[in-house]
Amino acid sequence: MKPHGTMELDIHTIRSFDSHTIVYQKRLNKFITKAGRVPRDHNALRYVDENIYRTFAKANNGHVAVYNSETAMITEYATLSDLLRDLGFHYRQKHELWEDELVKEERDQNRRPSSKEQFACDYEHYHAYHQVIPRPTEISKVSYTGFPDIVQLLAHSTGFAALSSTGEVYTWGDERFVGCLGREVSDECPAQYPSPVPLLSQLPTGPARHLSISPTSSLLACLTAGNDLYIWGDPRQLPPSLQTLFFDERRADDDGHDYNDGPVPVVITDTDGNEVDGIVDVAVGTEHMIALTDQGEVYVIGQNWCGQLGLGEEIKWVTKWEKVPLSLDDGGGGTKKEIKAVAAGPWASFLIVGEEEKRM
Repeated sequence: MKPHGTMELDIHTIRSFDSHTIVYQKRLNKFITKAGRVPRDHNALRYVDENIYRTFAKANNGHVAVYNSETAMITEYATLSDLLRDLGFHYRQKHELWEDELVKEERDQNRRPSSKEQFACDYEHYHAYHQVIPRPTEISKVSYTGFPDIVQLLAHSTGFAALSSTGEVYTWGDERFVGCLGREVSDECPAQYPSPVPLLSQLPTGPARHLSISPTSSLLACLTAGNDLYIWGDPRQLPPSLQTLFFDERRADDDGHDYNDGPVPVVITDTDGNEVDGIVDVAVGTEHMIALTDQGEVYVIGQNWCGQLGLGEEIKWVTKWEKVPLSLDDGGGGTKKEIKAVAAGPWASFLIVGEEEKRM
């Protein structure tokens, strides 16, 4: 029995930000984008090149990056509006009105604005229904060429990271948060240009195979081909419960924290202190992390204000990895279930469950 309000659709991917939603429909092998707040004489539903929208991300600073596999090009836009205008949408923010579309209309001078309108402007006699601005003509964007086979493009709070099919990890963004870049900044490798992370190029257990980042966090994570977990980021922007991931007594500063600018390995231990091997999936939220082992066990760390760790409401945070107690119900059908993957929203965690596979 499905929860109320849910349904199954022929859909593979849904990405949503602001008033714009992108849906990848498997049956048609097409991306469909539905944009809000467009002029009435334009069609709000249109098809978009799947090579553009298959890999894209929006950072917390408002920048948007997209990847086109045909041209091997990453394009970064200053705002979502720039991206949509570049795709041909007549997109504008709420309460904006372009000067060339300004229509004079008589308004009842005796009409008082609603309480919502007054609250929005914090002014009792609010009558400015729209902000009249010139129609934007220039698109603020920058393109980076020579990046074939990008399989992941993700955003964090101040920049982006990309993963190639060969395991190369590229980062770029705000140079004030060099920890999120995971590399040194130089004239040859500026912060604003996608550059490889050297420490992730020759890992003991193989190249990177998966990235996990939250657009609202300063923590980045990757898994290697040998299922080892590495993280990097800016601990100063993280809660104390996640700062412990960067702490190493052998290299700790006088303040008790190691603000390492490069990726560091993460070791998960069970209740007996034994190291847990085989991390097959990882997900990063705003202030928490969730990891899945090859034994189907789920470990979590970080804040639990919204119950995102699955450890009960009485626990507000954990500073060490904790195993989540789970019992997968087969629904009475006799088919055993197992966790296939994990995912995280800013303040939530998700387990993707399927039928248990038979192993030799």
